[in-house]
Amino acid sequence: MSQILYCKRKGFSPMTRICSWNIRDLNWPNKQEDVKLFLHEKNVGLVGLLETKVKEKNVEKILSKIFQGWNWHHNFHLSTKGKIWVAWRPSQYDAHIISMADQFIHCKVTQV
Repeated sequence: MSQILYCKRKGFSPMTRICSWNIRDLNWPNKQEDVKLFLHEKNVGLVGLLETKVKEKNVEKILSKIFQGWNWHHNFHLSTKGKIWVAWRPSQYDAHIISMADQFIHCKVTQV
């Protein structure tokens, strides 16, 4: 709490939360809604989703449903299962992919 007050006194906005989630089976609409609600309620601005088990043909539809107004990257071009998704609110973070493989996505992230 003191860090947030300190940031406000110095004229900086407090950081939103950052999280990762081993989500599995993000194909289900109820799971998608759970993620969307969680991100909103917990004020998450940057998230990594792991083991989504989403088929490549459905990824854009699901991403645009959950992450309206967000930016994102995934590793479908390296893994047919698209194991890793990274998403962030562009009004709060700026993220640049440094490197990517089937088991990781390395990013440089800065608060806007």
